[in-house]
Amino acid sequence: DIARQVRESRDWFGCCVDLDRSAVDTRSNAAETRRWVHERGRSDVGCTIIGNGPELANLQALARALNVADSIEFTGYLTGQPLLAHLSAIDVGVIPDPPNVYNDKISMNKVFEYMSLGIPFVQFDVAEGRTEAGDAALIVPVDDPAAMGDAILTLMDSPERRTAMSASGIARATAEFRWEVAQRALLEAYDAAVPAPASLPSARRQEDAAT
Repeated sequence: DIARQVRESRDWFGCCVDLDRSAVDTRSNAAETRRWVHERGRSDVGCTIIGNGPELANLQALARALNVADSIEFTGYLTGQPLLAHLSAIDVGVIPDPPNVYNDKISMNKVFEYMSLGIPFVQFDVAEGRTEAGDAALIVPVDDPAAMGDAILTLMDSPERRTAMSASGIARATAEFRWEVAQRALLEAYDAAVPAPASLPSARRQEDAAT
């Protein structure tokens, strides 16, 4: 059982990262954050990095150069039950994607996955992620791996806070991150952008009639 083996070894934080050529900043943040945790003397804390791509070998080399390779588990690409098992085994989730124009505007799958599974997580101050996460995330106000490392350790040492964040994430995911909610918002956006002629029912009224 993957989750049991991980939890028996040490406390664990983890992140899912896209390791393509455009992810150099994300890759470096993940490894540098782990180094900061290591330099704080926290040998009781391990790290799982889930993901694959052309930058994986460079990230593994960076971990060796930073002398933290022995405390990082690289899983490669995961899906289905293996992905669920690894995510369920971590105590704190991490989103190391740096603030920029692109990351400020997108909805990251990691936010929804962590919240649905009740995993408290740490992320940099990206606008969309902050709005979606609410109280389920600890926001790091500066783009600095050391600050992210401190935030991770804050949650590692605060089980009560993690429990409260977990409950907040599950409640919000259950109430808001469902197709029915997204469907209604999408139809309302269509109605606002392209009002239907008076002789035709609006998309919102059609949706209400269907339900």
